[in-house]
Amino acid sequence: MTDLNWCVDGVSAASMLENGCHHIPIVLNSGYHDKQIHYITMEILGDNLSLLRRRQENHCLSLRCASAIAIQMLRGIKAVHDHGYLHRDIKPGNFVMGGVKDPRSVYIIDYGLSRRYVRPDGALRHKRSETRWVGSRRYMSPNTHLRKDQGRRDDMWGFLYVVIELITGTLPWAHLRGVENLDKVRDIKLANMDEKLVQGLPEEFAKILHHIISLKWADRPNYRYIHKQLSVRLPCCCCCCTSLPF
Repeated sequence: MTDLNWCVDGVSAASMLENGCHHIPIVLNSGYHDKQIHYITMEILGDNLSLLRRRQENHCLSLRCASAIAIQMLRGIKAVHDHGYLHRDIKPGNFVMGGVKDPRSVYIIDYGLSRRYVRPDGALRHKRSETRWVGSRRYMSPNTHLRKDQGRRDDMWGFLYVVIELITGTLPWAHLRGVENLDKVRDIKLANMDEKLVQGLPEEFAKILHHIISLKWADRPNYRYIHKQLSVRLPCCCCCCTSLPF
């Protein structure tokens, strides 16, 4: 797939998704400029989660705050999947808070790397035997490092990595930067596909990890189960967990 095709698929994804999900930005316009540049215009939103985390004195969020944010992230990812798309670039910079009118809501943005995983008839596209890696090195799944075709499970790996970083302020491979360290990042991720990854976190995060590990390429994540684990760390009156939309 060429870079242009990525862009077109991303714009199509965003245009479709803005109907019917609170965690997807409103698309105001999209089209071509000078028949070459494909653009999309969305509503103005707030700061991303990476900025918000780094502004904290200890560079991390409280468990309760991170869990509440994670539930909204999960709803956004589920919406992307339910519309037949993989996001393929789950990272803190692609989740933003709402604008002035909606400052407590989380939105998922940037569909430039999105890809349809279903055909028009609703059937899954054929799994590719090998692909180049797509996404952000720090948050891409172990499968992506191994050049395996991405499925919904791979967005969930990125989701878990983001939530862990929000709570702890770091990831085991966060100190490795640059393309030259890509293999080292891969090796550390592969060595942390067990409870070492969530060491020091509540047991619910180990349950989420084990669920993600169990997923095969074609599997639909159990969003309800993940939501339930995250809700354990929230008071029952929290607006993020009073309903269970999955």
